[in-house]
Order: sequence, then structure tokens, then C-alpha cells
Amino acid sequence: MSKQTVGVDINLQTADPVFKLGQVHFDEYGRKFRYGQANGAQTAGEVSQFTRDGTWDATPMTTTTQDSKLWHLGVPNINMTDNYYGWFWCGYGEFEVVVVNGVTALSPLTTTATAGEVGTGGTLIDGFINVDAGVTSTRVTCIAFGELTVAVTAAFD
Repeated sequence: MSKQTVGVDINLQTADPVFKLGQVHFDEYGRKFRYGQANGAQTAGEVSQFTRDGTWDATPMTTTTQDSKLWHLGVPNINMTDNYYGWFWCGYGEFEVVVVNGVTALSPLTTTATAGEVGTGGTLIDGFINVDAGVTSTRVTCIAFGELTVAVTAAFD
């Protein structure tokens, strides 16, 4: 049984939802995507955290937006317009992600103080490393060995 969703284009955003919010899609490479809504304009490759209230709003993540709950993360492949809907990569396999300058290749990635950018020295993102070195906050190839999550205490609400 395939877990692929028919009609998915990860490079498309819409003003109105065309899939159920929170719906999951696996592409032909086994990468996992989740359908959500951009809460604020977002840049392709920047990491966002989804709300836990069922609305699946995606807000660019920073170290200061973390709390004691489990956060599910997602990364848009395109620039997203505020309040538009689209697909966010949320783990498994390779994807291009914005990594802060100076992060060496094969580093475990964490949250940073810069909205949407990952690096080192913040809260660890489970099973997430960069393949290429971070250069001037550009998109580089990263790999996730599972779903992208950040958990300070792994508590659920």
C-alpha cells in the first residue's frame, strides 16, 4: 500500500486549503511532508514549528520560541506567503535547509536565535545533521534520520 498522496506538488502554495491540514505525504524518495499554513512569510529552506492545536500553523522557529513541549518541525521548499497553504518537509532523507554560517559538515543541528535557521549550540533537533558546511546562511543539503522534532522534556499537551 502506497503512502503517497495523489496530486501533491511540494512547490505549490494556495490561498485556500486543498488538502486536510496536518495531512502527511511521502514522496518517491521516502521523505515525509506535512500540509500546513504559513504563519508569517517564510523563506524556502527555513525551519518552522507547527502549532499543537490542530491548525498546523507553521511559524519560523527560534531558540526562544521553544518551551517544555514536543514541537513538530517543517521546512518549505518554496518561499511561502503569510496565511498560504502548502507542504513542509518534516523528515526522513535529504533536503536543502538554511544553516547558519560556519557550521561544519556532519554537525548535529540545533535551534538558533535566528528565525528559521539551524546551527549548533541551541536545542538539539532529533536525528538531524548537515551534509555540507553552512555558508553565509544559505540552503545546504541536510539529512534527517526520522521526523524532525525538538523536545525539551518530550511532554505532550
